Amino acid sequence: NGYGAINFSYGQTDLNQTINVANALPNQGAGLQINGFQFGFRAKNGNGWDNGQTDVLSAYVNLYSPKGSSVANYNYNLNYRFNWTNFNFDETFTKPLNTSSLGSIRYGFVGRDTNGWAGPYGPEVTDVNFRLKYSVDPCSINPLSSSSCPGYGAACADIDIRFGRAVGMIGGLGF
Repeated sequence: NGYGAINFSYGQTDLNQTINVANALPNQGAGLQINGFQFGFRAKNGNGWDNGQTDVLSAYVNLYSPKGSSVANYNYNLNYRFNWTNFNFDETFTKPLNTSSLGSIRYGFVGRDTNGWAGPYGPEVTDVNFRLKYSVDPCSINPLSSSSCPGYGAACADIDIRFGRAVGMIGGLGF
């Protein structure tokens, strides 16, 4: 609208941004895990431009695998009347995602002026921000940190072999 805000009009619109996860993370995400995200913005629904009725507005975050299949979807219903309000959605996954299992993330808004007016009379959104919550993947440092780590079995077998050699040497000494 020229003022740094998104104004929805009479046609329902899906306005979004897609980010490539590897490009967004340090070192292409090597050795990291994704723990969740923070999605914030400021919005208004049901304004004084028209009769103040509630317009269509929702926000969403969709996570996709590297091949484009859906990993998770988060939807936030904003179909109620409110004046300028700051929204801050902070999501933490129950199990962190390996960066290799996540290709892209799309976040955005679906909005429409229910009066059908042509022009900036529908819901308004501004100050959009999105951040990934990530940390060092303990499996990248030590595959023995969890039995779910890739390479856990091989690391255990390596310990068994080393331990077996030690037992053989002790046995050779008569213990």
